[in-house]
Amino acid sequence: MVEAQRDDLSTATDASAAEDARRVIKTSDEKIAQYRSVLEAGRDPKLVALWTNEVQAAKAEAQIRLKALPRTGAPVSGSRSRLWWPRSPTWQPRSATRGSR
Repeated sequence: MVEAQRDDLSTATDASAAEDARRVIKTSDEKIAQYRSVLEAGRDPKLVALWTNEVQAAKAEAQIRLKALPRTGAPVSGSRSRLWWPRSPTWQPRSATRGSR
């Protein structure tokens, strides 16, 4: 019982850490896009490079944390394993058509 509770807590902690890492990555991408706009508007390139380097470092750290987390085995949203293609009305399993050739 204690081990099951520990596994549940670990899973919840991993999910929270994954969510935090994804949030940092998303925020970093948004900031980099903003910095690009600021650079194009004529701001000091050295200053923008400093900001960009800081954000890229935070993003890289979040990516490392995310990769270090154990996989839960759940399919990723939009992954091929969750997609479904309807079969045509004339579809037959391959084994059903082998004898007819």
